[in-house]
Amino acid sequence: MSFLSLIVAACFGLTGLLLCAIIIRVLYEALVGPQKGWAERWKVRQREKQLVLVDQLIDSGDLAGSFKHLRQTLYFDVVKYDPDLVERVSVLHYSALNKLMTLASSRSQHVPELVVLEDLFASRTSLLRSCGEVVSSRNALMRKRNNKMPEWAFDEYQKKLAEFADLLDTNRKSIENQLDKVFISLNSPSTGEKDEIIYH
Repeated sequence: MSFLSLIVAACFGLTGLLLCAIIIRVLYEALVGPQKGWAERWKVRQREKQLVLVDQLIDSGDLAGSFKHLRQTLYFDVVKYDPDLVERVSVLHYSALNKLMTLASSRSQHVPELVVLEDLFASRTSLLRSCGEVVSSRNALMRKRNNKMPEWAFDEYQKKLAEFADLLDTNRKSIENQLDKVFISLNSPSTGEKDEIIYH
């Protein structure tokens, strides 16, 4: 085999390896999502698994244990890389809310704080969506300008993201405050009557 043939064969071999690497990466991201967001997705999956334990604790009548683990299922980090994760976080929070409703019903408790909690979860989902739109817009502009952005534009995006961070932090504190009130209500003496509370 001539030297030229060896070079051609080597080029074809490298091209084949490159194509295999691209295909593997595309398949990997299709199955588990973008590589940058793996840590976010892992955290959410761990919280989703926690819900199974909560069901077991509720069935056993362990109020303190079920409530403790329910709080641990909530995801308060800002979703930075995977926009689809916002919807999973929303489902996670509403699943936690439904389990709190189950606890209240099983104990014949009137827990009006759950209505406020539902509104706070809805507000958080809306904030995360809006924040994700700002991040996507910034990233699109960065790609368009080859990762270069005018300083004024960068500062404007940072200002918007800082505002969302403050709003999300305020929302988190409000949720935690309402959860404290929910736990107090659940621990109150049962009225023996199941008051009707309308959830949206």
